[in-house]
Amino acid sequence: MSRFEWVTIWREMRGSWRHISFFLVCVAVGVGALVGVGSLSAGLDRAVQDESRSLMAGDLEIRSTRPLSDGAREVLDQYAAHGIETVTVRELLAMASNPGSKATQLVELKSVGEGYPFYGELVTDPPRAGAALPGTPSALVEESLLFRLGLGAGDALRLGEANFRISGIILSEPDRAAGAFSLGPRVMISQSALQKTGLLQSHSRVRVRTLLRLPPAADQD
Repeated sequence: MSRFEWVTIWREMRGSWRHISFFLVCVAVGVGALVGVGSLSAGLDRAVQDESRSLMAGDLEIRSTRPLSDGAREVLDQYAAHGIETVTVRELLAMASNPGSKATQLVELKSVGEGYPFYGELVTDPPRAGAALPGTPSALVEESLLFRLGLGAGDALRLGEANFRISGIILSEPDRAAGAFSLGPRVMISQSALQKTGLLQSHSRVRVRTLLRLPPAADQD
């Protein structure tokens, strides 16, 4: 290019430097916005994934109103061979009573298998009281039930045909949304203990939740 052409270009740039600066600022802001939105989206995806695990207490959940069929159990056994863990949770309405005063109260009864929860934390008072549920006739209850039935920690609570010792108070459950509609105080026992209550009848309305935890390297998509 000739000297005249370079001088002409320089003069044009000097006269429009504000427009060029504005253009460069727009490009910088656009690139920054794209990077920021990408980072925010990735962060939200991770937060939603972590929160969804806690809301279900597992990676996946199978819901039904009856026990799983033999065929479904065989499939879960095959999953177990690939490192997929399962735990069963049953929920139903039942009547709880104080064996001494005969006072009764409708409760939301929840029985959990060993290993529950896969994610999140079952918070109790005293701490880790849930560890005593498997293999023992004990129950965790919401504090409101103690007031309604006039009971305290260590007292007996009757559910169906079996008595349970109140071993602690439920403060929060990972798979129960805060402020969820409730028909009665929560009571938690083990799966084996539920069988002894006689509450599982053919006409019983039971919600069965099978929770699955995938291996760390599994593709959840």
